[in-house]
Amino acid sequence: MARALVLLVSTASALSLSSLQGVDAPKLKIGDNALGVRGLIATDTIKQGEQLIAAPRASALETTSLEAKNAPRELKRAGYCDDARWQQAGWQGRLALRLLKARKDEAELSGWFAALPASYDELPVVSWTDADLNDCAYAPLREVVSEQKKRWKKAEDALLPSSSFTQKDLRWALATVLTRSFSGPLEASSPTQRLATVGFAAWLAGGYVVGGYGPWETALQGFLAVALATLLSDYFVAKNDDLNLERHVLAPGVDFLNHAGVVEGGASYEYFGDQFAVRAHDDLRQGDEAFASYGAKSNALLLANYGFVEKDNPHDDYVFPAQYPFPPLRGARVTRTGFDETVAKAAVSYSGSQEAARENLAKACRSQAAALESAEGPLAELSREHAKVLSALAVVTEASGGGL
Repeated sequence: MARALVLLVSTASALSLSSLQGVDAPKLKIGDNALGVRGLIATDTIKQGEQLIAAPRASALETTSLEAKNAPRELKRAGYCDDARWQQAGWQGRLALRLLKARKDEAELSGWFAALPASYDELPVVSWTDADLNDCAYAPLREVVSEQKKRWKKAEDALLPSSSFTQKDLRWALATVLTRSFSGPLEASSPTQRLATVGFAAWLAGGYVVGGYGPWETALQGFLAVALATLLSDYFVAKNDDLNLERHVLAPGVDFLNHAGVVEGGASYEYFGDQFAVRAHDDLRQGDEAFASYGAKSNALLLANYGFVEKDNPHDDYVFPAQYPFPPLRGARVTRTGFDETVAKAAVSYSGSQEAARENLAKACRSQAAALESAEGPLAELSREHAKVLSALAVVTEASGGGL
């Protein structure tokens, strides 16, 4: 089970999923799990693969690659930005603008907004000063937080000053986007747009026949060609990695699911339902907490992006310091399951034999694990989880027999 921070204010317990417009979660409720953390709890038996929760696309807040150049008219009319600022803000800044506009205008989401955190002080990008960043001993975490700060500064430089919101408002919105949004591939059109296209084709086909322009067979062929092309164009656009088209989404209700690294799959867009949904990874009993995956992320990434560390994270890794005493491990990224080929070969070359390399690698892992176990300060929890990774790796290395 993931250890997540409480990201909702006290009013969340009074919110019902059924009060969120269009959200479908008949077997879930908002409640506290065994750790006292707010999450979504099963009210009935849920089978593996069954839908946990779904939010219609119409009620979600979204920005896509296709709209990266031109700001939505409603945002420009309201004075939130112009095209140039919209382009410079990056996708997090653009989604933050949509969030701020919705907070002001969309009354049907008032319950969801009331349940969102008032602040995000647990996030390094929010609370860390430049001195804190420089003092961070773990380089990968330092680099992620530094890059996030740069992205936020770019968004702030693009969007501030503004007569529509303050710097405090924008930072709150950026933090909400960082911690609660998800991303995925973008289809070329929505079901509404597809229906409009197919409906127009049907109207033309009918007019073709009624107007005496040709036989009904020709009209039918034309209509079927348009309908099939509409569906196939979306399919091939979504499958074409070269286009790199993405959507970034805040889906009210779906964002209440906590993370667990053992879960496969998170929120995804369901094409024909025109909704964002999460399905059960395992069978759930009444009272069990439902989880989603925020992605196969290390604890450094989870801490940087969400403000928590997951206990026994199956996707965790550790990067040795650049000046580590054993040269083959300097700057090396390792997991609990083994070393990559480059590290193994370097260790054998440096140690003189596979047996000596295995002994040196296991010794280095145990030594570094012991140092991390005794770490104190704000990263102590992260260090202890890294110690587990290295201790497990030492065991695997020692048991590797004739090879690494």
